[in-house]
Amino acid sequence: MKKSLLMAVLVLALCGATACTNMSKTQQGAASGALIGAAGGAGIAAIAHGHPGWGALAGAGAGALVGGLVGSSQEEEEYNRDYDRRPPEPRRDHRRDRGPGPDHRDYDDADYGDNRY
Repeated sequence: MKKSLLMAVLVLALCGATACTNMSKTQQGAASGALIGAAGGAGIAAIAHGHPGWGALAGAGAGALVGGLVGSSQEEEEYNRDYDRRPPEPRRDHRRDRGPGPDHRDYDDADYGDNRY
């Protein structure tokens, strides 16, 4: 019995460790916050002689909210840091934007005569 319980705990821990690999920082923060909040809420409710289930529910909600906000803040900081590291855009040579020079010929309006076709 103890061996199967230990195996189940190890499998759940492994699944929990790999479950967050494809999540954004906001999602990871919300999930982690919910788990930590649920554990903390259940513990506080048990110590205060309340119902641990309701404490876990309240703690999970508060933890998910706070964890999501922290994760979102981390994503924003990471985005800003990566944005600041981009190389500057090359300067445009505005002399090239002036259009054709004085000796420009518009061949669409040229008189080709009858030999055009």
